[in-house]
Amino acid sequence: VGAPPPPRQTGNYALQPIFLILPPGNYSFWRQLRRQFRARSPNATCATMATAAVNNRGEVLQIRSPAEFFAENQNIAGFDNPGKCLYTTIRELVENALDAAEAISVLPDISVSITEMDEKTFNRERGMTSIKRVDHDLYSSAKDNGAGMAHDKIPDMFGRVLAGSKYGVRQTRGKFGLGAKMALIWSKKSTGMPIEISSAHTRKKGITPASVSYCKLDIDIFKNEPNVLVHTKRPNEAGWAGSEITLTIGGNWTTYKARILQYFQQLAIITPYAQFALTFFKTSSGTPAGEEPQKQLDFSIRYDRRSDQMPPLAQLVKHHPSALNDLLLKQLILTSKHDELLKFVCNDLSNIDTTLAQRVFAELGSPFAADMPIRSLTTKQIHQLVQFFKQVHFKAPDGKWLSPAGEYNLRLGIMKELEPELVATHTEKPAVFEGHSFIVEAAVSIGGKKVKEGLNIYRFANRIPLLFEAGGDVVTRTAAKQINWSYYKIDQKRDKIGVFVSIVSTKIPFKGTGKEYIGDDIVEMKLAVKHVITQCCSQLKQKLMKSNRLKENAARKKNLTKYIPDVSRALYGVLAQMQEQQAAAAQQGSSSQQLQHFSTNQSSIWTANDDPEFQRMREQLFREIKSKTFTEKGLQAKLHDAVQKADEEATLEHVAAAGRDSTKEVSVFIQPLDHKQAFVDNGALGTAMLSHPLVLLSFFPSALQVPKS
Repeated sequence: VGAPPPPRQTGNYALQPIFLILPPGNYSFWRQLRRQFRARSPNATCATMATAAVNNRGEVLQIRSPAEFFAENQNIAGFDNPGKCLYTTIRELVENALDAAEAISVLPDISVSITEMDEKTFNRERGMTSIKRVDHDLYSSAKDNGAGMAHDKIPDMFGRVLAGSKYGVRQTRGKFGLGAKMALIWSKKSTGMPIEISSAHTRKKGITPASVSYCKLDIDIFKNEPNVLVHTKRPNEAGWAGSEITLTIGGNWTTYKARILQYFQQLAIITPYAQFALTFFKTSSGTPAGEEPQKQLDFSIRYDRRSDQMPPLAQLVKHHPSALNDLLLKQLILTSKHDELLKFVCNDLSNIDTTLAQRVFAELGSPFAADMPIRSLTTKQIHQLVQFFKQVHFKAPDGKWLSPAGEYNLRLGIMKELEPELVATHTEKPAVFEGHSFIVEAAVSIGGKKVKEGLNIYRFANRIPLLFEAGGDVVTRTAAKQINWSYYKIDQKRDKIGVFVSIVSTKIPFKGTGKEYIGDDIVEMKLAVKHVITQCCSQLKQKLMKSNRLKENAARKKNLTKYIPDVSRALYGVLAQMQEQQAAAAQQGSSSQQLQHFSTNQSSIWTANDDPEFQRMREQLFREIKSKTFTEKGLQAKLHDAVQKADEEATLEHVAAAGRDSTKEVSVFIQPLDHKQAFVDNGALGTAMLSHPLVLLSFFPSALQVPKS
């Protein structure tokens, strides 16, 4: 820090003053350094505080701020076009709201409001001339009931790119510190309007914040720092806790409405314990000057909460030795509270104890030792330590600190949103990729009102929906090419199949900053995804086989019932004719003419059978036919009873063959609502029984002491 030295010629470049670039977070030291520099050089600005090199051709090497870089390369953060920008903005705000609510174990209640501003109204407020455009200016607002943000941290959280609270080894929805900042950058580029934040900060559930912070700010792209316009506090008279973020951006609701609704539907599936509300307004055209534009409700939808079981909060874990690289290890050494190598590896790294550490140092040899100062490690020694860590078989990182949605919530979300006929769920054991644990959970559904025929893939990473670039994703490729659906009695083309796969990890290997898909080149995840889907299909196979047998029985019963009228009519006609011929033969006394219209075999059956019981039943049948007590309708009824009995017997045989699962038998104690009706004549409690071909329920006297009335 001091007066800049004169340029120094080195080869083809004239080197200008070089300044220190500090890591994010040490802002007080950076401001102090800047004040000292400006005191020495009053004409210097932050824009000139960078390294520049000029070669002999006059080309200048420039260093840009992170905000400036992402403003020019916004597509890598999911801001491709006005429609995609609207979708990404909503997604980032909603996911931040979910994180804020889950941080204090509050069931999330999130509302998103979008207002399509009238072009004339917006331009009149900005003092601009109206120009016809395809895209519109959208006033977006997202409100939640989460933890809120501390008053002093709001400017940096929204106005400084790559500044965030989600860094570290922990499962989080956001990883890059770009979400809200990129929305502000897009707002600045498309409308020039600042962002407004209202926040009531609380650290614990049930504690009402005393005040509400309001901040209106812009971002200085070139300095990568917030430009605060308003930053105040007011009393929290409503007792509210949470955040409300509003901004005006350029967007296209018409082209991306379906994507936004798809996002909210899938979010409701993976987070059934949250409630979401989405409303879209349009401002009326022709509003007189000086008056507030009138908003008209155009669209509204709400996804109600289905479950109150929130997954456990993901915890911050230490770095696994096998996940280290040279830069990361050097950073850990610089920030460690320990000075000796043994204490450092045992306290700052996971899954390594004193005994194992001593063995590692012994195999590495000199100069590595337990009391070696860690800040004396050279670059070569750090590289040697990292390479040796990758060769040691450490215990795999524990997956208990992860936070999957859970089979219960996943099943509830699917049943609520899609209403399928069958659902099977399964969760894999924790696995490891590059020193980071991950858990894969999946569900496969059959049928549903909102599901089309064929494969319907639903992908989630750290409990956020992935909607774009599905073709290259590990879930899509595995479900479409690696699963033999016909083996599991599932028709891949005609059945309505829903495949839901959620992957949670401390490090999701996304392809690109946009976090759109997970590549299928990761063997560990590919095997886990395939296994979890096949486990769900195996469960469905058993259910489908039972269902198919029941359907076959039902189809057989239906076919038999269908032909009962024709069969009974023909059979009754034959019996009536036989009765008439027997009566005529009896009157003539000629038994040789009996049953003359039937074949010899049929006649011999009726005449040669000397069984007394058979003869009695035959005579009784003929008498009933003659007296009209046995009619065609009566025969139909008996045939219906026979078909029903045969169906019940087949069902009972199926249940007996399948066997009973004793683990599903539970004892249920029921107390009668009316004590008077629970007693029989002798004063004892009665016993009731319900019987069904598939279920047998016995209600025994309750052990409760019910007073006699």
